[in-house]
Amino acid sequence: MTTSASAAAAAQARAKAHFTSHSGILPPQRLRSIDVTRCTQISWEMIQWLKMYVAEVRSDTAKGVWGENILS
Repeated sequence: MTTSASAAAAAQARAKAHFTSHSGILPPQRLRSIDVTRCTQISWEMIQWLKMYVAEVRSDTAKGVWGENILS
């Protein structure tokens, strides 16, 4: 028996929807806050990137790439 690609894709989508709705897997959720105050390997650029995607970012004094203090 031959099936078209669209029919196979539709069947796969139905099976996936059935699996995820009954498997107890929760959908991904956005982080509301993150605390990186004791993380010594995070740079000022990384903190700025996190602030674009996370509502509340707590950190120590922002450090530059070479460990220098940067006022944010």
